[in-house]
Amino acid sequence: PIQAAWTQPLPIQAAWTQPLPIQAAWTQPLLTRAAWTQPLPIQAAWTQPLPIRAAWTQPLPIQAAWTQPLLTRAAWTDPSSLDPATVDPSSLDTLVLPIACNSSAMQAPMLVTEDGAGYSVLTLDVNNGSYADYWSLPFSLPTSPYDKLNAAGINPIDSTAYGIARSSGLPYLVRFGQDANNASELRMEYVLKSPVWSFAGTSDVHGNFHILDQAGSPALYTFENTWQLTGHQETGAALLTDYSAMTPSYSYAGPSVSDIVPLRADLEDTGSKGDYLVGVGYSKALVMRYSNNSAYAHWVLTCLLYTS
Repeated sequence: PIQAAWTQPLPIQAAWTQPLPIQAAWTQPLLTRAAWTQPLPIQAAWTQPLPIRAAWTQPLPIQAAWTQPLLTRAAWTDPSSLDPATVDPSSLDTLVLPIACNSSAMQAPMLVTEDGAGYSVLTLDVNNGSYADYWSLPFSLPTSPYDKLNAAGINPIDSTAYGIARSSGLPYLVRFGQDANNASELRMEYVLKSPVWSFAGTSDVHGNFHILDQAGSPALYTFENTWQLTGHQETGAALLTDYSAMTPSYSYAGPSVSDIVPLRADLEDTGSKGDYLVGVGYSKALVMRYSNNSAYAHWVLTCLLYTS
């Protein structure tokens, strides 16, 4: 309940399951995450409650009485500019730091591969074909250990690595990278319970993560705005987003492909770019449309092996 007699500001908590009603009687400002540069003054003129942080899709509008906008992850114009050595962990919705995509080390192609004790992230030297260690992700990295990792890639919205991991036989979307509490250490967080395991997955320019279910009837699953979801160290966390019963975004008949990548192009000569997923198998390629203001569609192309 809201009490005018509160003597301490009320901090924002990720555990809120309801919006916080606004009361003109508050005598203290509402504390915000450290990402906000000023506490939010309480205004009697508010006519709407303040939504929970996880529900924000863009910064809250600036009002004349506010001295700073309320920053969310969506407001970051360049997450890769965050310096792991100086960033305040409490300013982030996750304790996994964004990858410095503009650094020289990140300009090389990368490979995620199992190494016996976990998974290694390797960078490729395109001049000589050799790989170098970049990260080591032991199975014990999260509190709930994992035993498989696939469909890994970087989300362009938050510049953070995501992938599908398996823990105790169940699939999850995870994010991983440097630990905001100690940039010399790595961290992996469970972001959501996935309906299926997949080795074909990718993030698109909108911050959504797509996976293909190729174990039974082929289907596409899309997890929207994954960069906004709170990460957890344990698979049993009460607030872990649960998409395990999610219905497919699109069912299709097509070949099995090794992986998928996003493509934004005008493939159908409509005069505007649309969103597509492209995957290649042994002798077939799959092209799938999932936006451009039109229905889902897909095409199967025959691939001819080329040798020289």
